[in-house]
Amino acid sequence: MNNTHRRKVGAKVTLALLSVFILLILLVSTVSSQMLGDVNFDGVVDIRDVVLVQRHILGYQPPLTSVQLTAADVNSDGMVNVVDVNLMMQYIQGYINSFPTHHLYAPVLISPVEGASIDGSVVSFQWGAVTGATRYQLEITKVSDGKVFRAVDLGNSTSTAQDAFANDGVQYRWRIRAGSSTQWGAWSLQRTFTNGAVLPVPTLSSPNNNSAITDSSVLFRWNAVSGATKYQLEVLRGTESVPFKEVTVGNITMSEQFGFLRDGTQYRWRVRAGNNTGWGGWSAYFTLTSGSVPVAPVLVSPISVLTPMPGRQVSFSWQAVSGAINYELEIANERDGSFLTKASLGNVTSSIQRGFEDEGTSYRWRVRAASSDGWGAWSNYATFINGDKPGAPALSRPEANENIGRHWINFEWKPVIGADRYQLKISKGNTVYRTVSVQGRTTSLQQDFPLDGSDYTWTVMAGNVNGWGEVWATPRFFTVGSPFAAPVQITPATFSTQIGTDIPLTWRTVDGATIYELEVIDFVTGSVFKTATVTPVAGSVQSKTETGFIPANQNQYKWRVRAGESLAGGNKWGSWSGYWHFINENPAIPSLPAPALLSPAEGAVATGTAVYFNWTPVSGATSYNLQVLYANGSGTQFVYNAAITSPPSPPYQQGGFPDDVTPFYWRVRSGDGANWGPWSFYRHFTNGYWWVLP
Repeated sequence: MNNTHRRKVGAKVTLALLSVFILLILLVSTVSSQMLGDVNFDGVVDIRDVVLVQRHILGYQPPLTSVQLTAADVNSDGMVNVVDVNLMMQYIQGYINSFPTHHLYAPVLISPVEGASIDGSVVSFQWGAVTGATRYQLEITKVSDGKVFRAVDLGNSTSTAQDAFANDGVQYRWRIRAGSSTQWGAWSLQRTFTNGAVLPVPTLSSPNNNSAITDSSVLFRWNAVSGATKYQLEVLRGTESVPFKEVTVGNITMSEQFGFLRDGTQYRWRVRAGNNTGWGGWSAYFTLTSGSVPVAPVLVSPISVLTPMPGRQVSFSWQAVSGAINYELEIANERDGSFLTKASLGNVTSSIQRGFEDEGTSYRWRVRAASSDGWGAWSNYATFINGDKPGAPALSRPEANENIGRHWINFEWKPVIGADRYQLKISKGNTVYRTVSVQGRTTSLQQDFPLDGSDYTWTVMAGNVNGWGEVWATPRFFTVGSPFAAPVQITPATFSTQIGTDIPLTWRTVDGATIYELEVIDFVTGSVFKTATVTPVAGSVQSKTETGFIPANQNQYKWRVRAGESLAGGNKWGSWSGYWHFINENPAIPSLPAPALLSPAEGAVATGTAVYFNWTPVSGATSYNLQVLYANGSGTQFVYNAAITSPPSPPYQQGGFPDDVTPFYWRVRSGDGANWGPWSFYRHFTNGYWWVLP
């Protein structure tokens, strides 16, 4: 090999060595300047770096290079593991602004776990130990405002119990960091917990989800939540975010709201429960759609009691309503309210109905129309008489088998629609004792009798310009001049409150009586609740304990008693005492008294479809419960059972009344948000006047 060749070879070797040296310098420079956590060398630490480290830990290919491993070991402990991933996530999320040195990594939180609910004023915290740590720091913040609630420097312990929590349903976040004598490590991730039991979400009951409403008022109902003392109802209209209705009620599970438009508007409603620790979560929304329903039809025939409708069948007709696809006809007996028919007829404007007795009975009828959005309002009632002559009146007093100890006796009966005269017939045995005609619409008559203990029967027939009716009222038996006076009642006093399931009834002894009859009536339904025949005992006071009362029902009753003589042919009774009233209540009655009712007054007539109810406010009351019931024999059916909290003071206006001479009972009780007080006694009123013939 000549010298020239050797020089060329040496130059190439020198150049190669120089290239390797430069590469090593660049590599060292890259490693020394590489940012911790920047595994993909793009100048930032982000989620893409975390993904590369996670793939390395799970063994995915290709593996990280030595330079990438150095960048991934953010806590510089010589290992790449989940601790590094945790620190990188804290850095990305802004919980730390640098990676720890000397291997003080963030503690692993143990309890409370994420989303825990902890009752009581003391909360215990626990976390995993950190190698090299000689102390720890606990930080607790409120979720609502992010402010630090408590920051505590702790010794070398991995648990602590912190007190003075309010147990009021407030949410908190907590975290821990480890420290040595010279520095603090990184904060752990935060966890959230709630101090105080959170009330569960109520279950909505009615109206059902996606249902249609056809009235301007809606009664919302939901299931009770254990531990709740109040509820909040929210109703949104259409896509609006501002509530259409936002109402807070006491510990009741319903609320009637008004003002809904029948124009196809969609509404959403939800409820949440609350107590003194705060509010629970909202229920999911239920959706309602308010349909556009037809107006009330105009009745055509029959519409007047002056034109009798004879025969076993009657033809009804009304005017067509725009948009209607169906009609419903209702026919009721005017005297007792019983239905003769209530039929859905289809898209017709007339109907022939059969089954009438053709005996002068008065009926009332009405019609309503339906569209695809639901039923519209009922028409007003029209009244007619089936038959040329009026039916039989209902007798009022004297009552059946009444024993009357006075000369002058008042006979009273119920009016009959279409009648303008009556005939009273009194019989003694099988012989007519007296017949008296009464002209006009008077429904009472006074007659004189001798006080000789004689037995009589009485009945009444109604008539009009077409003649006398063909049916007498069912006769009633009575006696004039009984030796037995009406007993004097003692207890329970009238308009008193009685507690418990067993109630003793007492009265004064009547001279000569060998038997007593006791009667307890359910005031609302008018049905006999208890009746008993009592054998007298020696002494000035007689008594009978009646059982089976249900205090939880808070019913009102009236009771009376009469004395008699037990004879072989049957009992001979004296006059009844007057009725005394009492309410059967729960054993534990709150301190709030029963409100004093003002109007409608007893026996008053309230006209119109809206009635104002007024009572004396009760001191300390925050709400009232108003009940209105039918008083025509179906009194167990609530017409309204409204809890009134806004405004909490009377008077209170309730709409939806028929204004058709329907009788009602009403009563009120007061509440303080936790309990209801006792009910007032019922009052009776009539909604609307009888239509008077000219």
